[in-house]
Amino acid sequence: MDFYDKILVEKKKRGLNNKDLGDVLGMNGEAFRMAVKRRSLNVLQVKEIEKFFDLEQNILNEPISQPYISKNKGVPYYDIDFIGGFDVIDNDQSINPSFFINFSPFNDADYYVNVTGKSMSPLISHGDIIALKKISNWRDFILYGEIYAIVTDEFRTIKIVTKGSKDGFLKLIPFSNEPEFVEQEIPIKIINHVFAVKGSIKKFF
Repeated sequence: MDFYDKILVEKKKRGLNNKDLGDVLGMNGEAFRMAVKRRSLNVLQVKEIEKFFDLEQNILNEPISQPYISKNKGVPYYDIDFIGGFDVIDNDQSINPSFFINFSPFNDADYYVNVTGKSMSPLISHGDIIALKKISNWRDFILYGEIYAIVTDEFRTIKIVTKGSKDGFLKLIPFSNEPEFVEQEIPIKIINHVFAVKGSIKKFF
């Protein structure tokens, strides 16, 4: 049973309707119904519903099928840290992947890399592997409330991205509640690349 199935079970168990749950997220009942049908709630909305139902669920890390290593099928895995060395594979096409990970939920990603740091814990933990898909038109449109990997000349980071308080800025939000991790705003003009984080998996090899 995945996160969305649990929503339906809990809704029926507690005698709630779509409007009740839509109110939790500040949307109307029909919009909530469609979001559940399409399995398109963003990370912040999932967190709110989890809190409302007191569920212990993580849709990014929930296994839908068992990932396995392949020589040529699936998404290339590079044994490097996104924070430390991602620019190597992004800029040098001669670098070969260690192998491929065939995991159907994320097979539309461009590559897998390692994660270091704890700002997105427990959603994405230190030592996890993330599936990244490059967003080519992010300057024209970016879906707020989703998790993205951000690349500038100086740093690489993974955060929930929302609209900044000023034009020309994006707000980067950590998932962790630890005091050392705080929200920050970043000028759009310094961002070189944006990657959607399709999901994360625990290291299984």
